[in-house]
Amino acid sequence: MEHMQIRMAKMEDLDEIAFVESECFPFGEAATKEKFSERIKEYGTHFWLMCEEEKVIAFVDGMVTDEKNLKCMRRLAFMMKRERGR
Repeated sequence: MEHMQIRMAKMEDLDEIAFVESECFPFGEAATKEKFSERIKEYGTHFWLMCEEEKVIAFVDGMVTDEKNLKCMRRLAFMMKRERGR
């Protein structure tokens, strides 16, 4: 029986995440490793991996909001990032 695990992404997972992305999307549409790094930094608690025997086989990432205007969320993320820098 195969062992599946669901866990939050870590920076050490970037190569495997980028590989899965490249297998699922055409070159021009696939997110880059740099973009995934930003996502893990910004909302790592909302970036989940499915692993099979420690190998990343799927992932889902994104924030949840009730806001109708996502510009508000971008502004909030910017303010949070700036606050962490202090």
